[in-house]
Amino acid sequence: MRKIAIREVDLETGLEKHLAEKIKQLEQENQQLNEKIKNLGITKTESGLELSPVDTPSVQITVDNVVKPIEPNILKIGDVDSYIHDVVTANITIPSSIKGKKDIQKVDFEKTSLPLPKKYKRTEGIEREEIFFLAEETPETFKVGDSIDLKAIVSYLAWKVAMLEQAVNDLRRKVKA
Repeated sequence: MRKIAIREVDLETGLEKHLAEKIKQLEQENQQLNEKIKNLGITKTESGLELSPVDTPSVQITVDNVVKPIEPNILKIGDVDSYIHDVVTANITIPSSIKGKKDIQKVDFEKTSLPLPKKYKRTEGIEREEIFFLAEETPETFKVGDSIDLKAIVSYLAWKVAMLEQAVNDLRRKVKA
């Protein structure tokens, strides 16, 4: 006589009952894990993960494992209420290859100058004395929005040093002549 194996089937999924129960258990564990991740400020999206320790996401990790700011080319650290005073790092680099750039032109700094640095105390965040330029006194050449563009200031200072070196060399030639 031939024995017929009877398998219980889950009516909801159409799968064998033990498989359907395992899938439901995994789905429940996945949902719990997603809740824990969300509580850490991490949200899964179609394009990857978004990191947002506050209500508005600012950084995303794409499915290609690339960390990108949500706003194009902007990664904000702090805000008016929560100013980050010191960013400590071993190395800060700014990509500067010709790749990805167009309309490259020489900058005319001849009629440009920086304002004199000011000494002031912050009224927000940690109240301490600092020396810097005030954005309101800084020429547009050195600004991005309401902020000061440190790359532009470094470029200007490098240009200024090159002009001073040229002037010193010209004076040396005149003295020798």
